[in-house]
Amino acid sequence: MNELEQQALMKYCLRMTGDKWDAEDLVQDTILKLMEINRTDASHAYQKTVAKHKWIDLLRKRKRESFLSEDNLEDGRAERMKAADDFEHLLKQLSGILTPKQLTIFLLKDVFSFQLHEIAETLGKPESSVKSLLFRSRQRLKRLSPEVLQKEPADGDDEHIGLLVRAILHHNPDDLLEFAKQTWRFDASQPSCISMMRCAA
Repeated sequence: MNELEQQALMKYCLRMTGDKWDAEDLVQDTILKLMEINRTDASHAYQKTVAKHKWIDLLRKRKRESFLSEDNLEDGRAERMKAADDFEHLLKQLSGILTPKQLTIFLLKDVFSFQLHEIAETLGKPESSVKSLLFRSRQRLKRLSPEVLQKEPADGDDEHIGLLVRAILHHNPDDLLEFAKQTWRFDASQPSCISMMRCAA
């Protein structure tokens, strides 16, 4: 990568982060990633894609670290335990209403804010199938009355529900992918590793 390309990348990172120090760190992380995957000669558009995903990953990491910081550990323990119980109750309800595929895609999109094309790449499915499954899951949930969700859920598989709770509580989509691997019927389009979901992840 020549000096002009580095300057262009720096401008892009500065616009995205709004902070000079973050931008400089992001440029370095992006260059290291490009070197790691042997794409130092990549186009500016590809460099920007790598930088964007590195920034998203960093923001997610900071969010997790802030949540688990020492100052919050003691005061927030009871809150997190209650949140875990609430998540478990809700996820048991959802797992009784949606298929594992619908639930996985619904959570990736509406909880983890993944883009449809990212979900399709991650799960090894056409984007049209992902859209269809997401639409059906949302429609099914819209038709439910509040009373249904307030009912005591049927006993579910605690191990699988535990994966979903950990995924949401710790904002870790890898646990959600493990849920998909364990509950989907294995076929030609098995879920792939989320860490390999994007070349820039």
